[in-house]
Amino acid sequence: MSRLAAFLHPAKLDEQKEVFISARFCDESGQPVPFTIKALSQAENEAIGKMCLKGGKWDDIEYTQRLGLAATVEPNFADKELLAAFSPDPSSPLLDPLQLPGRMLRTGEYGKLVNEIMQLSGFDKDISVEAKNF
Repeated sequence: MSRLAAFLHPAKLDEQKEVFISARFCDESGQPVPFTIKALSQAENEAIGKMCLKGGKWDDIEYTQRLGLAATVEPNFADKELLAAFSPDPSSPLLDPLQLPGRMLRTGEYGKLVNEIMQLSGFDKDISVEAKNF
């Protein structure tokens, strides 16, 4: 196989994974329910980054919020029922989906979700170690 073939047929970009973020989210039988996350491509990451650069200033908090929103498949942070359930005031308008994970998750849970997304998207992988094993 030529090297070109390796570039023509790489591993899929649309990889998904189930991760257990917290035992607080359980189904009817009391079993923890996983979150489903997806890997982000560099193009998606760049689009998120452009939204977080305002007036020449980088917003780390918004970047993390947008990253979580873009890469979390389930639960759907834009779901109206979920947004209403975590709204600070039932009579107020629905939350912005960017705010939902911050209201729904504890700090450590939020960090775990973001770390899982980053790992699945290719961060924290040392491919030089993998290459040496061949």
